[in-house]
Amino acid sequence: MLVSLQQLIDILQSGSNLIFMHPHADMDALGSALALSDALENSDVFHASDMNRVAKDFVCGEGTTFGQDSKGFDTAVLVDASEIDAIPLDLNFKRIVVIDHHAPKQELIASEDIHYYCDDTQASCSEIVCEIIARLGKQIARTSAKALLLGIITDTGRFKRSTIQSMKSFISLAESYDISMDEVYTYLSKEIPQSQTMAQIKACHRLQFEQYRGVFIGSSVVSAFEGGAAASLLSIGLNVCLVGSQRDSEFRVSGRADASAMVQGIHLGRIFDAVSETLGGKGGGHDGAASLSGTGDVEAALNICKSHIKQALDGSQSAEK
Repeated sequence: MLVSLQQLIDILQSGSNLIFMHPHADMDALGSALALSDALENSDVFHASDMNRVAKDFVCGEGTTFGQDSKGFDTAVLVDASEIDAIPLDLNFKRIVVIDHHAPKQELIASEDIHYYCDDTQASCSEIVCEIIARLGKQIARTSAKALLLGIITDTGRFKRSTIQSMKSFISLAESYDISMDEVYTYLSKEIPQSQTMAQIKACHRLQFEQYRGVFIGSSVVSAFEGGAAASLLSIGLNVCLVGSQRDSEFRVSGRADASAMVQGIHLGRIFDAVSETLGGKGGGHDGAASLSGTGDVEAALNICKSHIKQALDGSQSAEK
């Protein structure tokens, strides 16, 4: 069921909380979890099963530690995601809370067992957490504040997809905790691994593209680093990019769209959510960045995604007439 921000805060203050991140946790998830744990009494962060490169570097560089005991908490809190299978339900929580900023999930809105706060006007979950902390009037550890700053930077594509509120939240947080840009960017300025560079090159080499209603749509297949490869394809002039990978019987697709495509009605998060219902997988995200995963053939999944993208463009241009 949907809850308001104040209802969410009341629930979080009503007992002890164990905070979960999504698989392959990024800095937005990590920063949100660490900061919430600092701001709430009797709360801890459950160690993610895996993290992306920046999150791993941050945990190592800052000496971040996680709680060892996962039992005895009243509430399971999932941040920056809406797939509750990230929560081990055998721990018998009294309630489940989901805090997210991606396209709303109808099944969570309809659920009577899950307290769901979703604000897809926010560019990052870190910004939602900043608002919660402000309402609570709490101070958090400087390391957690730094993690929130990284969450905002990375989830906005280094401010390319940011809002005015994103920048205001970033500046206010950096000033409050006296954190310099150098301290933040030290985790972002490391050299890209050669394997990721190879994935980007292969994505370009295998690229298939077409122009539909004035929008250049491209797709490719790599073995890893789908998100980075999709982002690199945008830089060569495509408007919508889909990059997939196949691992045994499972596939994963990352999508990116530029501002011109979004103006014409493309919202990849909603498109991937709809495709996931067709394929029985998981999908969602933002208008300009989203992911999809499931069981089956990646080429077939890419074709279905492209079909939905064309339908969205058809609908947008029909509405303009």
